[in-house]
Amino acid sequence: MAEAAGFFLYYNRQVIKKLEKAGATSPEDAKTPEEAGITKIEARSIPRLKLVGKVKEITDTKGEKRYYLAE
Repeated sequence: MAEAAGFFLYYNRQVIKKLEKAGATSPEDAKTPEEAGITKIEARSIPRLKLVGKVKEITDTKGEKRYYLAE
């Protein structure tokens, strides 16, 4: 179980690092996971990061979900 928790922490950090590198720090600069270089397995961490308030979600005019760092 501890190993699984380690993977969750790793993916959480990867998502945060990639959003930061992509410049997704405000609603105007929000990125899709693909634009930020977030893999599908890493993207599975986004709901947890939203729940704890680290990442915010918006929907653009095309209906795509975009994410940015809440910090």
